[in-house]
Amino acid sequence: MHDKSTINFDGVGIDISKEGIKIASKEYPDNIWCVGDLAKIPFMNKKVDVILNILSPSNYSEFNRIISDTGILIKVVPGSSYLKELRELFYDKTDKQEYSNEKVLRHFNNNFRMIDKQQILYTVQLDKEYLEQLIKMTPLSWSASKDKIQRAFNIGLENITVDFTIMCGKSIIEYSEK
Repeated sequence: MHDKSTINFDGVGIDISKEGIKIASKEYPDNIWCVGDLAKIPFMNKKVDVILNILSPSNYSEFNRIISDTGILIKVVPGSSYLKELRELFYDKTDKQEYSNEKVLRHFNNNFRMIDKQQILYTVQLDKEYLEQLIKMTPLSWSASKDKIQRAFNIGLENITVDFTIMCGKSIIEYSEK
């Protein structure tokens, strides 16, 4: 699935999920992994060269506090077609059936100068086991009825759309200690 031999960096990973940190530390034991919250990132001011924020809320004041003067933020957000098959099942004929990341992009641009933006769009075939895991973990299912979730398990979606927008930016806000 992925080639770990090409990864060569000193990294620290933070996630609020203890289970996620356990999995990451087994896959990449040479890096440092800790359970943490974006509300107060446990790093010194202006010491981080790269922040990678994947499918997670952003705390731009904390990002601006810890990012070095030459540092970059890489933020990965869902695109409009992200998991559209599940969105159509769970939110049929509601305003949540369609998704736009425009507000997220504007918020990024208010805090960081965009230096690059890419879209990754593809479909993937998932067997039933992985489809069930995906349905359980995605926030799309959190407010869906049990009937709709069961229906998603039963119909066995053959393909799932993956759509990410990847933004790279430099800080435009001068951080000052209070």
